[in-house]
Amino acid sequence: MNPLTATVILGLLPVMGGAAPCLRAQGPAEVSPVPLEPFLSPTVPSTNAPPSVTTETTPPPVPPETVASTNITLPQNVPEPGAMPPVRTRPVLTTYPISPSDLREFDTQPAAIRDLIETCLRLTDRRLDYEYGSADPKNGGMDCSGFVHYVLRQQGIEKVPRQANEFYLWVRKIRNFQAVLSHNPKTPELDDLRPGDLLFWTGTYDVKRDPPVTHVMIYLGRLKKDGTRVMAGASEGRRFLGKVTEGVTVFDFEIPKPGRGNGQFVGYSSIPGLTKTGVRGGEHPKSPQATKASPGQ
Repeated sequence: MNPLTATVILGLLPVMGGAAPCLRAQGPAEVSPVPLEPFLSPTVPSTNAPPSVTTETTPPPVPPETVASTNITLPQNVPEPGAMPPVRTRPVLTTYPISPSDLREFDTQPAAIRDLIETCLRLTDRRLDYEYGSADPKNGGMDCSGFVHYVLRQQGIEKVPRQANEFYLWVRKIRNFQAVLSHNPKTPELDDLRPGDLLFWTGTYDVKRDPPVTHVMIYLGRLKKDGTRVMAGASEGRRFLGKVTEGVTVFDFEIPKPGRGNGQFVGYSSIPGLTKTGVRGGEHPKSPQATKASPGQ
C-alpha cells in the first residue's frame, strides 16, 4: 500500500469511531482502475475532443412500389440536360387493301371504269398517309382531292380540278350531279350510284369555300361477301368493315347521321371525260343527258 494512502486511512479512523486495523507490510498492491464514465456528464463534451460535425446523409432511393403506395406521381423519362429530343416517326398505317376480285360489279364494268378502279386499289396498297396539300404519292401521302386528281390524271383526263369544291363545280357544269338529301342509307336517291362515280361531302372540316364542299372520294361498288358499299380515297379517320382506318385506303361508304361528324353527304356524279360503253363521255348511265344520247332506251 502506498504510504500516503495508509496515513490518510489511519487519520480517518478516529473520526469514524473505529479502531485502526492492524496493517502488515505487503508488497505493492494491484489497484483496479476506476471507471470514469459514471462521473462524466453526458451533455458536457470533453475539452480535448474535437468539435462534432453534423453531416446530412442522403436517404436511399425509394423503390417504385413505395412511391406508388403513397399515391405520388413522379415524372417519367425526364431527359438529361443537353439531351437531344427523340425523333418522331410516323407509325405504320393499318390499312385494309382489297383486290378487284373482291368487288361484286367489277367484271361487268366498262374497261375505262375497271382501269380507274385498279388505279385506285394500287394506291391503297402502298400504305400512304393522309397528307394535306399533297397530290403526289411520292410525298408519302395525299389528301382527298389530291387522290382524285392524281387518279384522273393517270386516266389521261386533262384539266382536272384540284380542290373538292372545284370538282363539285366541274361535275355541275355537265348537269349530271345527283343530289342526296336523305340520311337513310337505303334512300332511293342512291339507286343511280355506279362504280367510278365521285362522292361529295360538306362540313368535314372548317374552311371557307364557295360552294362549301370539303371532301371528295371515288365510289368502288359493293363487296362480294356482304354487299357493303365501299369507296377509295384519303381521309384522317373513317371506317372499313367497322374498323377505324386512315390514310389512302378503302373505306365504307356511309351516309353520316346528323351530329355524328364526318360532315354531310350531298351527292354523287359520274366523271366528266371518262368514256363509258354506250354513253357519251362523262354522262351518268341514267341521267337525262345519257337517255337522249342513247336512242331506243
